[in-house]
Formats: sequence, structure tokens, C-alpha cells
Amino acid sequence: MKASGNECENVEVGFNDEMFYVKVCGKRAARLVYRVEGDVFHLVSTYTLKAFRGRGLASKVVREALSYALSRGFRKLKVSCSFVKGWLERHPEFKEKFGEVVFV
Repeated sequence: MKASGNECENVEVGFNDEMFYVKVCGKRAARLVYRVEGDVFHLVSTYTLKAFRGRGLASKVVREALSYALSRGFRKLKVSCSFVKGWLERHPEFKEKFGEVVFV
């Protein structure tokens, strides 16, 4: 991946109380906003900066969020984001791991 014309391979995935994110060379390039609503893990919205689109960063952040939810014992998933809905349809192996998935 390129940043400022220089080759940059430094990709960091992380999260905080509001979002999962991918940083490329220290710049937050993609994010997925989430909420915990009791026993439901709610994926609200994704966004990728224009300069970083088409590189699979949104998919990377979705995969990270779902893996986190499963590792924390969440079995109910609420999805408001159209990108996440499409991603789950293309990756049924993740959708099947949740007992209940609701698209809103």
C-alpha cells in the first residue's frame, strides 16, 4: 500500500469502545462503528477513506469485529450496515456462527 508516494506495508487493526479500525501507516483508513446492546452485538456502519478503497480494508475490519464478537460469546448479531449485510451473504461461514442475525 502506498502512503505519500512511499511504499508502506504498515497496517494496524484495532478497536475502542465505539469502533473497529484499520490504520495504514498511522492513518485511520477504514472503520466499523459498533454498539453492544445487552447480549446483542450491533454493527452500525462502515466507512473507508476514498484513497484506500478497493484494498479490502473494510472486509478486514468486518472480519475483525465478527471474530471479536464471537470470542466474547455474542450469539446475537444486529446489522444496520449494508456493506456488512453483503459481506455476511458472501461469507455464510461467519453468519452461521451466530444463533440469531437480524438485518435492520
